[in-house]
Amino acid sequence: MKKIFRNVITLSLFLAFANCAANVITLSNSKSVISPRTGKFKILYDTDDIKAEFLAKVVLYKLKKMGFKEENREPDFIVYVAYTVRPSVKENYSHHSTNTGPLIKYLKIVFGDKKKKLLWEGESFEESSCPNIIITSPELVTEIFQFYPQDFSNKETIHSRSNVETTEIRNAFPEENWACD
Repeated sequence: MKKIFRNVITLSLFLAFANCAANVITLSNSKSVISPRTGKFKILYDTDDIKAEFLAKVVLYKLKKMGFKEENREPDFIVYVAYTVRPSVKENYSHHSTNTGPLIKYLKIVFGDKKKKLLWEGESFEESSCPNIIITSPELVTEIFQFYPQDFSNKETIHSRSNVETTEIRNAFPEENWACD
């Protein structure tokens, strides 16, 4: 009986941890002023940052799927992509000698006109111990554009790794290692 109980507990723990690794929980907000429904855009990001460049590619992919066209010479609006990865607030109140504590990965996308007037903005973040924002970029981008062009606030979503939209994004970038190494 003890052996069966021990096996059940072991299996339960395995499934719990497997489920945690298979899901990404995001929290998102968006604000619409005059959200473009169609049009041509130019995407701007920190060109010296390889992660920002990859995030811009994911955003570009998503915008094209939504029907927007990329145009660098005469765009109707500009898309700004920025991100940060920082220790979780929880970490600031404790003393750890390891760098594997929780991290917040934050992605912000802003649509502006040529005079930098805000048209729309969306942001999403998730917390985990993996420092690589690229790993969860499909979930972050999908969440930001989930209800575009509507406003929403503090929208929490649990994305499974089998989500159709996020899997499609991952498949669009087969050269990327989607594991947190």
